Amino acid sequence: MTACPVEYQAITDGIETATAKQDNVRIGQETVDDALAIVNKTPFTATDLITGIIIDKANVAQYMATPKVPMASITIAYSGYATSNDYWNGLAKLPQPKLRPRASSSSI
Repeated sequence: MTACPVEYQAITDGIETATAKQDNVRIGQETVDDALAIVNKTPFTATDLITGIIIDKANVAQYMATPKVPMASITIAYSGYATSNDYWNGLAKLPQPKLRPRASSSSI
C-alpha cells in the first residue's frame, strides 16, 4: 500500500478523500536493525505491526514532492487493491469447469 502523486493530486482537488501509505522508511530501519541483532546474537524485540499513514486533505501537502499535474493529462490511475479485488471477484463468477475423477495410480 503505497500512495502515489496521482492520488495526492486527487485529494488536493477534492476527487479522492484519502489514501494510505506504508511507512517504508521505518520498515527498512527495523528490518536492518533486527537482522543485525540476529547476526550479532544480541537480543531484540520483533515488531509485528507497523501502522500505515493516512493521507488526507489535512496532511497531503507534506507528501506532494512533485509539481501539480493537470488531471486531464492523467490517463491511468491504478489502484492495485481495487483492481485485484475486481479481478478475483469476477473470476469467482465465471462458470466452473466440470471435474472428472482421476484414475487411481493402481489402475494405470
